[in-house]
Amino acid sequence: GCSGLTSLTLPAGITWIGESAFSYCSGLTSIYVYAEKVPRIGRYAFEGCASRKCTLYVPKGTYDNYRLSEFGYFENIVEFDATGIDKTTTSTDVEEVSRYSLNGQRLVGPTKGLNIVKYSDGSVKKVAVE
Repeated sequence: GCSGLTSLTLPAGITWIGESAFSYCSGLTSIYVYAEKVPRIGRYAFEGCASRKCTLYVPKGTYDNYRLSEFGYFENIVEFDATGIDKTTTSTDVEEVSRYSLNGQRLVGPTKGLNIVKYSDGSVKKVAVE
């Protein structure tokens, strides 16, 4: 009965949603389920939730399994990339700006051991030098 709950994230390892767990959570607009295997749902788990205004997000390739399960209650089921890796970018024009040892001393060039390198795009990386 938590009407203020608007979004819900269910982890990959979830196997069961208890009876009446989210009943009358009428404010729900999005549910992200990371489980590739459809979790079992107890009675009344989502009763009173707006099946039309709440979108159920499921891992890519699992739409049919969710649609044919008790989750089929939700009218809007959308697949998403559940790997947690969003957009990745690769830049070829990034240059090294500065390099430091682990104790914070500035280095003039690659030095054996672990170096901390700052790049022109603002990123900082640990680099192992042999």
